[in-house]
Amino acid sequence: MNNYMYTKKDLKEKQSWSFEDKRETTVSRIMEFIMMNDKNVCVAFSGGADSTVLLDLVCWVWGNIYFNPQPLTVLYSNTSNEFAVMPKHAKKIIELMESKHNVTIDYRELRGKQSFVDVI
Repeated sequence: MNNYMYTKKDLKEKQSWSFEDKRETTVSRIMEFIMMNDKNVCVAFSGGADSTVLLDLVCWVWGNIYFNPQPLTVLYSNTSNEFAVMPKHAKKIIELMESKHNVTIDYRELRGKQSFVDVI
């Protein structure tokens, strides 16, 4: 027996929703999560498309719903397995989000003690 929250039928139904319904549901979930954690949250950000969309939505909620004066913590994990330009790209996205949503972001780039090559 599986422990999935949704059935395949549920998934098919959600995939058929309009963009606006999907966005509204996502924003509601983000708001619930932020409130459930007393606004003590952080966003894991890879610099890719999916995490950029998530960051954009979280920044929108942070700046427009909560008008939160405290910085939003964003963590970027530099595994040294990405293209060399990714850390610069991630910082540019952070700057864009700050200006677009009028929020302050506490950007933290995390690195392991060993590089990917060292691990291999």
